[in-house]
Amino acid sequence: MHLRLVDPHRIDPADEAQWDDLGHNRSGDSVFAEPWLMRISLAHCDRDKRAVLAVVVDIAGKWLGVLPVHRSWRHGRAIWPNLSSWQHANQFNGTPLVRAGYEVQFWRGLLAGVDRTDGPAVSLCMQGLPADDPANEALVRVLAEEGRSWRISRRYSRACIHADRNASARAEAAFKPKLRRRLESLERQLGEEVGDPVHLHSSRDPEVILQLIGRFLAIEAAGWKGSAGSALDRDVATRAFFTQAAHAAAVRGRFEVSWLEAAGQCIAMTTQFIGSEWSCGFKRAHDEKFARFAPGQLLLKNLTRLICERGEGHFDSSASPDQESINRMWPDRRELFDCHIAIGGRGRRLVHGGLSGLQSLWHAVKPVR
Repeated sequence: MHLRLVDPHRIDPADEAQWDDLGHNRSGDSVFAEPWLMRISLAHCDRDKRAVLAVVVDIAGKWLGVLPVHRSWRHGRAIWPNLSSWQHANQFNGTPLVRAGYEVQFWRGLLAGVDRTDGPAVSLCMQGLPADDPANEALVRVLAEEGRSWRISRRYSRACIHADRNASARAEAAFKPKLRRRLESLERQLGEEVGDPVHLHSSRDPEVILQLIGRFLAIEAAGWKGSAGSALDRDVATRAFFTQAAHAAAVRGRFEVSWLEAAGQCIAMTTQFIGSEWSCGFKRAHDEKFARFAPGQLLLKNLTRLICERGEGHFDSSASPDQESINRMWPDRRELFDCHIAIGGRGRRLVHGGLSGLQSLWHAVKPVR
């Protein structure tokens, strides 16, 4: 095994074919790591073209895994030369793309390769790694076997629904009676105001999705995200990323739009990627004209029931850990972590140890300050 650094913006057809073959034989189920979506991400979100593909190949040249990386002089607020996994603001899973059955070989090859790279980097920094993914489980195993210094810089969990026969019961138990009564009352009031009951619709039809994308962007831009300047439609690159990702996923049968409608009016919308093991939430928006009826929570209430009834697989909300509305309705949690791993020769690893110690001291002193 050895490490190759490949420019994703100037990749040749042979490497494209290897990348696609790896995607068809991948370990785990992170849609963001799949080649078709990663290409769209890099094309629109790597604005300064700083990302490279760290590719582990075997002796025959077969790709065993790929991780987009970039060089950085900072880790958080600290001056900390490192090699970081590359990901963008709308990517909610940082797991690399790894060939099934080769998870351990990938990490050994990657770590040995980055040890030999030139430059001052003392750490490999990884973000947003679900602890239950086989590739990330293999990383923890390899680090223990090698005795390599590393540290989890952040550990957190977010709402999800685990697919099993008790999912509906757990969701029902988590959905407190007081909240249920409140939302049912709001739903009735909303129906009375518009003169029509509220209905949940979902579609995976590419033609329908193509028509709905414009409506979603308009609703999001008209809301608080538009006022804050963070709506997808406010930036050419993020708009292009969203529309192309939605279309590419839809033609593969991997994208769904769900929306709450009353009297022909779209009250709230949500989009999700569909996977074989793990599906995941992507973007949500609601019409601010109906804000007093909590349309986002009404949509989530109806969507929760639909997901549990389908039982198609696990569903990762992709929501922030402190998003109370979904935390109150979804009972299960998915554990994730960020970490930094010592790389290089003895000198660089000593620097990594020193910086890690200072970081631990800062976090110990910070609450006191």
